[in-house]
Amino acid sequence: MARYVARVATPWPAEKAFAYMADLNNFASWDPGVRSVAQTEGSGGGPDSVFDLTIAGGLRDIVLTYRTVEYDAPREFLVVARSSLLTSEDRIRVTPDGGGSIVEYDAQLRLNGALGPFDLAAVPIGAYEPSAMMRPFHLNPEEALQAALDARAERMIGVHYGTFDLTDEPLDEPPRRFHAAAPQHGVAAERVATPPIGATLQW
Repeated sequence: MARYVARVATPWPAEKAFAYMADLNNFASWDPGVRSVAQTEGSGGGPDSVFDLTIAGGLRDIVLTYRTVEYDAPREFLVVARSSLLTSEDRIRVTPDGGGSIVEYDAQLRLNGALGPFDLAAVPIGAYEPSAMMRPFHLNPEEALQAALDARAERMIGVHYGTFDLTDEPLDEPPRRFHAAAPQHGVAAERVATPPIGATLQW
């Protein structure tokens, strides 16, 4: 799951800020990832409003239909979009702050169901020690192998290791642990690779 949280102070009073944010027609003016908005139900923001947002995609734009599922003016509302691929839940809270207000935008994006299978997964296997510091950011070799299995990858290549001595594990440890983890997970040795720099692999 991906999450994005932002807090913005505005000189607008809470009622004005809430009305502006609850009307998703305004999204394209402040979110650079939104190309356009078309309201399909309701008029402006409201408890039953529905909006089609055209979102800039990597290969092509996608249209997500956002429904207002919670509406507590002028404090908080929740809009949710679901597609076959993902679910986006965007919660906006507005808190009075002197003569203005604070707007908090909390968006959670998650994939619906399992993806894959994939022919190949390149998974990061290095820069994991000390675990207390690195675990929020990096996978260890065993976790990386599990991530490739979760993605239902037929073959897996370990990457992101052995170039710079930035963390506490020995430079040659990640590939050794990655290969050692394979049989423990019932993965045949030929499905796992950690090729040297410049090597070419053929399957």
